Amino acid sequence: MSEKKEGKLSFKEKFSVGTGGFTVGLGNQSVRTTGQAVLNMILGINAFWVGVVLAIPLLWDALTDPIMGNISDNFKSKYGRRRPFIFLGAILMGLSFASIWLIPMGWSDAGKLAWFLTTSLLFYTSYTIFSVPFIALTYEMTPDYDERTAVQGFVTFWNRLSEMTYMGLIPLSLTFIAWKYGYSDTGDLINPEKMEGIRISAAIYGGIGMILLGMLPAFFARERLYDVNVKEHKGKKDPFWQSAKTTLQNKAFAILCSLAVFTIIAGVFAANMDWYLLIFYLSDGDVALGTQWKLIVTVGYAVVGIVGIPIIVWLTGKMTKIHGFMFIYGMMVLNAVMRWFVYRPGRFEGELVWKTLPEAGASLALVGKSLIWLDPLTGGMFWIGVGVLGQSLIADVCDDDELKNGHRREGMFGAIYGWAMKASFALSFVLIGLFLEGIGFDPQWGSTRWMSVNAKAENYAACKADFAIADDDFVAVEEAPAEEKEPVVAENTLSLELKQAQISETDGISKAVLTRAGTSGEMEVLVKSSPKAIAEVPQSVVIPDGENSVEFSVEAINDGKARGVQTTTITAWVKGGVPVRSSVSVIDDDGPALAITLDGYEISENGGELSATLTRYGTTEGAATVALEGFCSSVKKKDMAATVTIPETVTIPAGEERVAFKIAAVDNDRADGQQSEQTFFRMRLAMCIGAAGPALLCFVLLGFYPLNKKTAEENRRKLEELRSHH
Repeated sequence: MSEKKEGKLSFKEKFSVGTGGFTVGLGNQSVRTTGQAVLNMILGINAFWVGVVLAIPLLWDALTDPIMGNISDNFKSKYGRRRPFIFLGAILMGLSFASIWLIPMGWSDAGKLAWFLTTSLLFYTSYTIFSVPFIALTYEMTPDYDERTAVQGFVTFWNRLSEMTYMGLIPLSLTFIAWKYGYSDTGDLINPEKMEGIRISAAIYGGIGMILLGMLPAFFARERLYDVNVKEHKGKKDPFWQSAKTTLQNKAFAILCSLAVFTIIAGVFAANMDWYLLIFYLSDGDVALGTQWKLIVTVGYAVVGIVGIPIIVWLTGKMTKIHGFMFIYGMMVLNAVMRWFVYRPGRFEGELVWKTLPEAGASLALVGKSLIWLDPLTGGMFWIGVGVLGQSLIADVCDDDELKNGHRREGMFGAIYGWAMKASFALSFVLIGLFLEGIGFDPQWGSTRWMSVNAKAENYAACKADFAIADDDFVAVEEAPAEEKEPVVAENTLSLELKQAQISETDGISKAVLTRAGTSGEMEVLVKSSPKAIAEVPQSVVIPDGENSVEFSVEAINDGKARGVQTTTITAWVKGGVPVRSSVSVIDDDGPALAITLDGYEISENGGELSATLTRYGTTEGAATVALEGFCSSVKKKDMAATVTIPETVTIPAGEERVAFKIAAVDNDRADGQQSEQTFFRMRLAMCIGAAGPALLCFVLLGFYPLNKKTAEENRRKLEELRSHH
């Protein structure tokens, strides 16, 4: 049998191994992209700290990769040295991924970040167990120079398919949960509802995309060089540090790692900047709409990437893998220039709706008019460099290393290459956080900044109250006056009023009144409380025919635990209508507790003031000194005094239940948030330079790459001769 046929693999084997690329893609991207959106865009946590928390698990993942590579290279079992880890890692990935998004909504920002960090570390440990042996397996499946590129083509094909799905996690989640509750629009969702949808989608992604597809390579792939590896090691194990040192001394491998670093920094930075631009600059802060546009871009990248795989495989077959790299980096520079002209206002007006064929057609017309398709068209082959070509060249490097050192170490090469990539991702997210912080970006869109006043005292359960400061320096864009029309009030328009804003945890009841615009016909209104564990409401109420209102009860739930004052949101809606909401605070009677009530919810920055009352429950014995502190996710602690004035402490006198204090806004004579055009100009500039600069550096590095096609094929022949002699 010829060498050519010996190196060929069946379609079934390449297809089955390729499915692992889907799992690698989800593991590599879904936590970062979804985490960025959930923590910063939805929960409003500071971008810098989000960047840090996203970076730490990636650094951990990068550090554990070489260890896992060494373990896999030296592992022996009747199932091989790769497949047992692939099987176990896939299961652990799916379970830990679902746990990340169970973030307790009642926790502070620091608590939410701690939850995300802890569960992410568990996930990335599982990802290392799966990905390092899987990638090593793809290197050793065939000795053929061109067939190696074909194997990586299958892996990258599935990887691009995963790209179509991970970016859809948030918009699909929000669309599903809005449909579940019968809301007319995703904009009607509150954060707990958004998180409910994300948790459901994450469980599906983890079960199918990670567990099911991730296990297929363990069942159907063949470890071609396992017996060769056992003979070469002669019962000895490679010392970890010696193996890592030898790997890094390979010049060709060092250049490939450098190419990966520059390519990833360019890709991640540019991809995140366009996401922020699409949401906050081109969609007026609408996360759901902006993420829809981002999903279109991501799907476009995936489609062009998939179509580009056979093109690159054909090109490298006619020429070399290095020429393929040069083509890709040339397209990266062209893409960077194109982005400057694409991401500008005026092209993204109109709502994207996909419910009916005419609406989908109109949405596709908007996509065509926006020119956003030029971005994936010129940049869609971007990740093929790291995926198909980079991984295929590493398989050639493994042959070169075996000739020089006497045995194969695909696990260590794949692990250190993975380390370089993941360290680059981590560095990218830190740079993104620093950049957004440096230009003064604020995810609280518009002229209103949401804040809270927190109260703490010894022996009392803490509490907080939320309010907003409206920026009077905000300059709105002038629009042509619209033709005045008589307002039309839909029959299913509702209003909700709670007669008691605060109730006791023991037998506390607040009467709620639902009012509709009309009186004709019987109307069923769905009702829920969020969180459910604080207060109980009926699942639905009915407004009788001929009536315009109905009353129902909101009953406090006594959990028997001292938790302080807790607030739950009551939501009422008619399917297909706009939900209405109101909040009620439940006073904890299981121990001394504090509560803050405000005489309003929004004040103007110019002379705005709120009257606040701090009340203690459970005891009036002795004076209580209470520490007060303002908090806003987009304002640093040291800058809080320039935003709002709140007393540092107040004292409730002995024998008294309450004390009054004032909250005053500070006029800083500037437009807050990211209303500045200059902020978005800097984003666009950074997006373009961040993509073009690293691509040009990669062109320079390719000139020093020592392992060409002729040398790689000669190495392969030498290895075959050596093995035939053994």
